[in-house]
Amino acid sequence: MRRLDQKKMIKKTAVIHFGCSKNLVESESLLGIFAHSSRYELTGNVAKADIIIFNSCGFLSSARQEVRQKIQETKRINPRACCILYGCLARLFRTTDEQWRECARFEKLFHYQVQNTRELASLLENISEKPPARYHQTSPSYTYLKLSDGCSNFCSYCLIPFIRGPYKSRSRSKIVREARHLIFEKEYRELNCISQDTAMYGKDQGDSMTGLLEELTQWKGKYWLRCLYMHPAHITQSLIDMIATHPKIASYMDIPLQHISTPILRKMNRGLTKKRIYRLFEMIREKYPELMIRTTFMVGYPGETEEDFQEIYDFMEYFSPIYAGFFTYSPERFTPAYKYRKECPPFHVSRERIAELWHLQTRLLRNFHRSFIGKELNVLIDKEGRGIRPLSVGRAYFQAPEVDSVIQVLYNHSPGSVIRVKITSADAWKLSGYCVDNKHKHTKGGALYDRLA
Repeated sequence: MRRLDQKKMIKKTAVIHFGCSKNLVESESLLGIFAHSSRYELTGNVAKADIIIFNSCGFLSSARQEVRQKIQETKRINPRACCILYGCLARLFRTTDEQWRECARFEKLFHYQVQNTRELASLLENISEKPPARYHQTSPSYTYLKLSDGCSNFCSYCLIPFIRGPYKSRSRSKIVREARHLIFEKEYRELNCISQDTAMYGKDQGDSMTGLLEELTQWKGKYWLRCLYMHPAHITQSLIDMIATHPKIASYMDIPLQHISTPILRKMNRGLTKKRIYRLFEMIREKYPELMIRTTFMVGYPGETEEDFQEIYDFMEYFSPIYAGFFTYSPERFTPAYKYRKECPPFHVSRERIAELWHLQTRLLRNFHRSFIGKELNVLIDKEGRGIRPLSVGRAYFQAPEVDSVIQVLYNHSPGSVIRVKITSADAWKLSGYCVDNKHKHTKGGALYDRLA
């Protein structure tokens, strides 16, 4: 790759992030690279930037459209800047044929496309291939710990194995070293363990997720872990037991299901049946009723009938409370499901089904949250309040950052602190309360934070 000509001594550089928390970790690494280089100055003002790096998401057509629109908007603001496409979308274009119409539309918008930091280092002067440290963009209370890259599940609708390659675990020693740095030097209270399939960690290296968690929870200190993105087919009994009972792990499991109907699950190549899903969730609910579950469902998959959709609706009611995200199937070229795209329900039907699920979840979560009124919870503060009547924002053990409901607490409280909060009101998406004396009696549902406050 031809090196970018850099006559100017200091280059102002902006990084624009798209996509998931896994991609956020990569954006933080990019920021760390430039923050530790004497030839570059980070800026949040794209109008003044000499170099703009778009850390892209290519998972869905809607995500690719968002990237394209942002690049167009940025070029109107700053036509002289050098635009570099980085990440998933650059990888996707590199592995697909040059005649792909979408690829051709993008190539007119940017000057370079790079897949990783090694290629970026060959393009730009005086930067390291390996980031010295991440430049964190989350609240001071929590951050993300990436365990692996790629995916080997090959769900029939998904581009990720095509973009990121097969599942590859990071070495345990590197993860442990990073975790120690985040806990004891950066002083984060909550580490969210992420990958495309967290439950699969280590199986490609003769290791296991439970083994990793055992090592990550052996240190003294007021911190805890939260496990996200666990494929239900790979969750073991020992993993459930550890997450549900260990004082340094949030009693919370993120288990993306995508569907409940067995025929649709088979078409998706999920390696599951409705019976197996019910057996897993019934075991969790019976043995650990306080363990909170988050999931996602895809609506409008090729061949989905009203009866198939009803199985999702019934599941949500039966296993309430559950936090869930819903999205419409997106036909993605190069995936096995793409050839069946004409079998999808009409788009307006899919949208109506998603609206039904959101309405159901709103009702169920409102009832769940109102059950805490008059009770006390330990709350991790993510954001301090502002204004005349400030409201700080935090979370209890059953709430993951950025995706679940939040708890609003009257007055200013420092991010990263854990305080005792009495809940006074609640709706589907937030609970509200005020701080009480930290010397409290143990209450149901607060075991994790009670041990650490």
